Amino acid sequence: MAKSINDIENKARIADLFILVVDGRCPISSLNENFLQIAKQKMTLVIVTKIDLADKNKFTKIKKFFTDKKFFVLFVNLRDYSARLEIISHLNKIFKIKQEKNSTKFFSPSLKCFVVGVPNTGKSTLINLITKSQLKVGNQPGITRNNQWISYDKFLFLDTPGILLPKMDDQILAVKLAIIGLIRWEILNISDLFIEAYKIISEQYPNFITDLELKPSLIDSEIEENLLILCKNKKFINKSGLDLPRCRKWFLMHIGKQKITLD
Repeated sequence: MAKSINDIENKARIADLFILVVDGRCPISSLNENFLQIAKQKMTLVIVTKIDLADKNKFTKIKKFFTDKKFFVLFVNLRDYSARLEIISHLNKIFKIKQEKNSTKFFSPSLKCFVVGVPNTGKSTLINLITKSQLKVGNQPGITRNNQWISYDKFLFLDTPGILLPKMDDQILAVKLAIIGLIRWEILNISDLFIEAYKIISEQYPNFITDLELKPSLIDSEIEENLLILCKNKKFINKSGLDLPRCRKWFLMHIGKQKITLD
């Protein structure tokens, strides 16, 4: 992690713009604090992705968080081609700002954009959409392994391997990232993950719990009781009886498909 941050800091010297790609379901708490310190050195455009999966009622709060830091903010669905025109329009505005700031200096006719973010937020997809190139993308975190410069019109994009938070010992943060698929479930204890996810959803989206004919709860023993009820209702049964591991995974997958924003 330290190596990734140092690499970004070194390359920041040649960048005109940071493009920070964040998942609209967890756009604030998934940020790397070290990167935010580096971002102060440059203009930064925050691209909030996967908005079709996010809770739009929280977008005003998210926008204020980033604009308070003097960042440009854009909410997009990268699967919608119209997002391409919207992003390019913003980049042209930023390029114009660069022109005005450097009117009395030697001016490079390009805008060097350094694309960063947590794995699986859509960095490579974003560049592919704009440049119509074919960077490798996928649903699993960590697809991009090497730095790649891609050019389009007057823009240069540097796609980088995703960066995670420097500290993953914050259990609640890890659970949030696991719920939305930014980190693999396998690195966490699935039983603990289920319980903590149940608590988070009970607090923020209790209707998703009641829709399953369960009761929102923050108490471990009550959550375990609800797990048994859910398992019976969904008929997750194996030769030994109730298939609790399967039920936990089903719940996590079900919640992950809802329109949620956990910040």
